[in-house]
Amino acid sequence: MWALTAAVLYGTGAALQQRQAAAAPSQAAGRPRLLLLLVQRPWWLLGIGVELGGFATHAVALRTGPLTMDTPQRRSGGLPGGYRGDP
Repeated sequence: MWALTAAVLYGTGAALQQRQAAAAPSQAAGRPRLLLLLVQRPWWLLGIGVELGGFATHAVALRTGPLTMDTPQRRSGGLPGGYRGDP
């Protein structure tokens, strides 16, 4: 269960960060200015916090459960949508 929670937190944090980065002006893409813009957005910072929570939860999963239970959850993103049907 810890691994699933970690995967959900990682995915949620990445989605929050991506949404905020996509809303940034295209002129800032690939420039240090983009980071300065993103640091001022509370939702982007929340995404970082959620990913840190995923990191901590993942550490708990590795300490408390077998690695064979943790790895498949991480690889799939932990959500049913993680499976893309790739061969």
